Amino acid sequence: MALLLECSVDKPGNVGPDQKHRDTDYQDYLLSSLLLGRLGEQVASGEISPGTGVLRYVREIKHWTVGNPHLGASILLMPLARAVSHMGNGAEMDDADIPVCMERLHGSLMAVLEDMDSGEAERFCRAIKEMNPGGLRDPYFASASVEKLVAEIREGDMSYLEWMKRGAELDLLAREVVSGYRVSFDGAKWLVRWNRAGMRLRDLVFPLYVRLLSLNVDTFVAGKSGVENARALHEKARRIWETWYREDMEMDTRRLDTLRDHSRELWFFCAERDLNPGTTSDLVASSLFIAVVCGAW
Repeated sequence: MALLLECSVDKPGNVGPDQKHRDTDYQDYLLSSLLLGRLGEQVASGEISPGTGVLRYVREIKHWTVGNPHLGASILLMPLARAVSHMGNGAEMDDADIPVCMERLHGSLMAVLEDMDSGEAERFCRAIKEMNPGGLRDPYFASASVEKLVAEIREGDMSYLEWMKRGAELDLLAREVVSGYRVSFDGAKWLVRWNRAGMRLRDLVFPLYVRLLSLNVDTFVAGKSGVENARALHEKARRIWETWYREDMEMDTRRLDTLRDHSRELWFFCAERDLNPGTTSDLVASSLFIAVVCGAW
């Protein structure tokens, strides 16, 4: 559900209903969302581990597309799927219980992450190397063989979190994992606030995307198109967001239309330089997942 909501909204630089990349289109993202939904259920039930879910995703999606629809999202969502099943009572939450649900989910997620051993680190490593996405900023990881990287994990008996810490300085997604999904939980709280104020989640995807671009330098852009372009995109989003958004504003569909008008510069900038803020989209998906689980439905 989170992945379908995220990919079904056109956003600057991303694949959507009316946008495609050279090797990936909207249909690839729909198929990928369905595949991850099935694998996510198996992870949540304990049938397979989060790392196994990501590795199977990489190997199965290659039967459908030569692109990379959801590698980053799968890395974020599989531990979350497992964490949901650790939360205990799945009864519906009322408005007052949403913060409690988020706190419980965060605690469950941290327990899952801390329990992920060197075997899990190895599975995630193999998945990333087999997908071989563009934009990897660590030159050693990008050039080293998977056998060498796995040998280092085994020799150091590195847990998943320890392994992720090695890439946190250069990679926003790794930083998100190490921080305990700080950006995702903040994004989910923002979604819940406006969803409870009467806005549909599907209408909040675009503003959340711009908001996250304004708060973070997308390291996928930095890896593929250079740090200068990534920072310039971040600064443009920051100026647009700070001009448009106020905490006390009344948000409605007409107000959202003005954000789309203000954001034309982002569309042109991404199109002109072939920029794809893929990590930002991954964070939108994980924010949506948390929001839906904790009551914004």
